[in-house]
Amino acid sequence: MGVEPVSSWIPEIYAGLPLPVLLFFSTVPKLVYVFLITRFLYLDFLYVNLVDFRLLFILLAVLTAIVGSFGLMNEKKDIMRFIGWSSILNLGLLFLFWGLSLGYFNLSLV
Repeated sequence: MGVEPVSSWIPEIYAGLPLPVLLFFSTVPKLVYVFLITRFLYLDFLYVNLVDFRLLFILLAVLTAIVGSFGLMNEKKDIMRFIGWSSILNLGLLFLFWGLSLGYFNLSLV
């Protein structure tokens, strides 16, 4: 996944990929993350108190967004690595959304 503390491999891998493969690997996994985590949080863990997980998601989001932001500011050489740092930042913002939305949306069918 590319969330802190294991996000440093993404820019290195993205730097050596051809552009069509890079575009595929920078978009499709995020769609899968959105589907799976949303399904797990709002359907499979329907009767679990998810507010307890808010702090974990927000902490991961802030750390990931900070690392992605500083990586973006320091990247001046390669556009592929820049896309990798941008991917890390976007994943941090996605986790921030999940962290802030836990406990507010009740999608149960009951």
